[in-house]
Amino acid sequence: HFEWYQLSYLSLAMVGLWIAMAVAAKREYIAGFRRRLSRGDVTADEAALFVADLSAVEVLVRELASPDEQRVINAIDLLEQLDKRAFVTPLLLQHASPAVRARTLRMVGAAPPEADEDWHRAIETCLADDHPEVCVAALAALAAVERTAAGDDLRAHLSDPDPHIVALAAQALAKSNRSEDVDASGQALTRLIDDGQMPI
Repeated sequence: HFEWYQLSYLSLAMVGLWIAMAVAAKREYIAGFRRRLSRGDVTADEAALFVADLSAVEVLVRELASPDEQRVINAIDLLEQLDKRAFVTPLLLQHASPAVRARTLRMVGAAPPEADEDWHRAIETCLADDHPEVCVAALAALAAVERTAAGDDLRAHLSDPDPHIVALAAQALAKSNRSEDVDASGQALTRLIDDGQMPI
């Protein structure tokens, strides 16, 4: 037989234990999400459920600051699929990995931000990047941001000796509103296929 105040203490202890268990479970859940994210085996549907919790968005944003290119790319992929592109900033165009810079530019090219000077300046800087795949992605992104055609510049890359660069330029040109750009894209891709050089 417990007195009322003893029951109160017991209830408080149980609540405290429950809170501690809940916090521990959430930490492990977030840690597990982060581990799976680093391996690239989180689907967009799974992430959508997780992102309902703001701490999940925080995890993805932290991944964007990682020096590991694959972790950053995985985070960009998920944020793009979840329509959370606003969390991807122009600072990623200064990332040490050219793969991250190119992936960021492709995201911008697919869904350009509205009249954003920071993005515009950062993309223009990438036009002089040492890595051709970044330059090609920057041309396409700049055209998307400015709502203009970058066909002439992109077509110049269709004769690049690197099949990967040719494929990237052709894919960007395929989205052009100009028929000559689309034709040039198709011809370049056909040539790559015929020569057995189409990147996988």
